Amino acid sequence: MNDRRPPRPPPPSSPPSAPGPGRASPAPASPAPPPPRTRRSRTPALWSPPHEPPELDPPGPSPLRRPCPALAPPRQLPRRPLDLRVRTRRIQVEELVVDDPGKVLDHAQRAALTAPDTAAVLGHSPTTPLTLPAAAALLCALHEPGELAAMGLRLTRHTTHVTASDQQTEPVSLELSYAPEYEE
Repeated sequence: MNDRRPPRPPPPSSPPSAPGPGRASPAPASPAPPPPRTRRSRTPALWSPPHEPPELDPPGPSPLRRPCPALAPPRQLPRRPLDLRVRTRRIQVEELVVDDPGKVLDHAQRAALTAPDTAAVLGHSPTTPLTLPAAAALLCALHEPGELAAMGLRLTRHTTHVTASDQQTEPVSLELSYAPEYEE
């Protein structure tokens, strides 16, 4: 659309002359007619007068024009919080020796009556008695090391194995072991 005005017609050219006697002065020239008005469109103009900067695109992102993905700035993903949890595992091993096999079998028979499911896992049934290793295992599963000394078992070595790790570093391990003094 062209908003330029049509050129004005040049004024009539006549040599300037002074009015003489009997001569009337020429009538003043009528002003040029105004240019015809045109309808302006509602879309922004691509050309503007020099005093106004041209407005090619409206400010802000256009809903119809999206930037090319290759030119778009990278998306900022929310940072995951640092996992500071430390997982530890402690394994305690008590090594025991049977000092009195009769006491161990006797206490294991009574323990099998109070915990029949645990004894059945070790092979005990009403028709099958516990072997000495199964009797010692049953007593160790159901009692603390301090109680086992009165049942015919002696603690020979206590080992604690500890492992600690998080998700960022290698795990650390520690093993502590001691052997109690045997008193006769």
